[in-house]
Amino acid sequence: MGRAASTVALATALGLICANAHAGVSGHCTYKGEKHALVDGAAWVLPEDPDEDHDWDDDGVPDEAVGPDVEMGFASFKIDAGALQRAEDRDDALMDQAFANDGSTKLELTMAPDKLITQQYLWISPGTNLSYSSNEVGTFVLKSATKGRLVGTYRYADDDDPDGPACELNFDIPLLGTIAEAPPMPGQPLPADGGEPGKVYLALNKAMLAGDLDALATLLPPEQAAEMQKSRATPEFAQQLLFIQAMTPKNVKLKGGRIDGDKAWLEFDGVEGDALRSGTAEMVRENGRWRVVSESTRDRDK
Repeated sequence: MGRAASTVALATALGLICANAHAGVSGHCTYKGEKHALVDGAAWVLPEDPDEDHDWDDDGVPDEAVGPDVEMGFASFKIDAGALQRAEDRDDALMDQAFANDGSTKLELTMAPDKLITQQYLWISPGTNLSYSSNEVGTFVLKSATKGRLVGTYRYADDDDPDGPACELNFDIPLLGTIAEAPPMPGQPLPADGGEPGKVYLALNKAMLAGDLDALATLLPPEQAAEMQKSRATPEFAQQLLFIQAMTPKNVKLKGGRIDGDKAWLEFDGVEGDALRSGTAEMVRENGRWRVVSESTRDRDK
């Protein structure tokens, strides 16, 4: 599995909820004196070790003694839980959503079968990554684990580092089911060529691969084009461009997608390095112009 970098995020470097997935989250994480509110969340079961035998409780969560870990993701923005449930790699899908929300924060907690948190990962835009793992991280109380929902509290603070991360939150979040159980993509089907969003995506892809900065400046939203133009004068620009081009899918062939008002999802086949890949590009229309929000890739669809 893998993920291509967000076209919007890279360009800037150059210069829904499913019906039963409503979440209640209140709390925040503080780092270096700055508070970051957390307003939404979702949980999902991590892939099991095929070499281990696992049991499940009747309430739909792992047994206290054995079973797979559960990941809980919390964010400063409204999570598209349906998109998370449809994703093969939900960690990547949540990061894509974080990239798409400017100034965002996300907290991920790994709950072991014995109901202890064994890993905490805090990401603060644009690139702060703070990860802690142990037999028990923070103070965690799982108050309820009825089928399909997790309810509890979490607290974490490093007494030896007053400027370090500290988190506290109360949550009532959905435990997402399998991909097969996920709600369908919203909206209506796009034609095979992706329609108007497809034209914009292909033009951006072509301009990025060619390093055609003048074309990019006309295709990107004005604020992103201005950032790119400002970055062109920096010594690092040429190296950044090469890095971005290496991460951009080549030989892209659109396979349609869906459109829902001012949001669209394009499906495509392409090549990354020497690997055949398939992917999804999420787009939004703002002020009459389509822009790419995120771009994710996976093993080539069969």
